[in-house]
Amino acid sequence: MYINQTLKSCLVEFLATTDFKAKEFKDIRKMFIEAYPEFKAKKFYQKIYQTVRELQECGFISVDNSTCTYKYTSAYRSSDLLDYLANKITSSSVQEQLYQDYTRLEEEVEKVKLEIDILAKYMRLYPIIVDKISCCVLDAKMYLKSLQSEITVLNKLIACVSKN
Repeated sequence: MYINQTLKSCLVEFLATTDFKAKEFKDIRKMFIEAYPEFKAKKFYQKIYQTVRELQECGFISVDNSTCTYKYTSAYRSSDLLDYLANKITSSSVQEQLYQDYTRLEEEVEKVKLEIDILAKYMRLYPIIVDKISCCVLDAKMYLKSLQSEITVLNKLIACVSKN
């Protein structure tokens, strides 16, 4: 699991066991880093804030912005928040797998294109077997088209999964 996913998972699990009312973000962050000191570094501040805002947008945290500093209040049941986390992790791991498949296919496309170029070279070098080489070129082009279609499908799936 990537560090940002780990942070998000830890934060949501922490919040699932914590109730707070009219707390500033800095107070929520302080409580979190007391429980998870590995996320104390400044580089994690933005991701913690983004996760809190995401939970607010999903209705798990309410915000009172009538004062100059926003006050956050927990508005969730622990089970609902943990269900949300489970769905996010599942969606994220599916998206990662789709992206890995996409990357693998892109590499395969480049390899097949190179093979087609090399076959064209051998057609010039060995005109006596041009028919057999042409069959290899045709097979490679069909395989290339199949790979490109699969990449198109993966792009659509990645876009679909990332919307959720």
